[in-house]
Amino acid sequence: MKVSSMHRFCRRLPALLLLAVSCSAFLFPIPSRIPTSSAQVLHATKKSKQTFSELGNTVPPPPPPTSTPPPFATSTDETSFEEEEMEAEEENTAVTGLSPTMYDKLRSEATTPFRSLRLFIYGGIGVGASLGGYTAVTQLVQSLQHRPDALPLSQSILNVGVDFGVAAAAAGAWVFENRLKQVTDKEMQALRAKEPFRLTFDMKKARERALSG
Repeated sequence: MKVSSMHRFCRRLPALLLLAVSCSAFLFPIPSRIPTSSAQVLHATKKSKQTFSELGNTVPPPPPPTSTPPPFATSTDETSFEEEEMEAEEENTAVTGLSPTMYDKLRSEATTPFRSLRLFIYGGIGVGASLGGYTAVTQLVQSLQHRPDALPLSQSILNVGVDFGVAAAAAGAWVFENRLKQVTDKEMQALRAKEPFRLTFDMKKARERALSG
């Protein structure tokens, strides 16, 4: 009797762990300070592009060729925005020592901590429950064959339902969490795409001060 109770407890342990992890993820959410929708990110990007185009139209003319060229005047005004963006990314990589993709992943993990741990737990529970389900299926076959050492038929059916139910719940939680991770990664990429605009804005301001002085 004690062995049977311990066996049932071990089979229901993955379900209890999955329920505890899911409740902790929804009861204690981590506040995010980034835009919550792709529409807000696109609006901010368009606004930055408009600011950049307005700055491009307000650049004063260069000084006469007889005067000494001030700093920042050696760079031509025909430099494309793509080249400036690449230079900004290279400078950011040189400062941080990280590639843009790794930088986005670290920022995403800092915004939503323990997401990788939750994905690992969901995956482990799903794999364990699936293996237990296959074992329960073999026990169910033995019960249907009325073998003397087989479990009761009702107990075998309950074991199959519990194991595959936990596996399905873990798979659903993993898919849901992974979709949230993809949304966060896209938001981080959109934020990184706006950084060259801000850097170009600072460069334009410095160039204006150099030309006016």
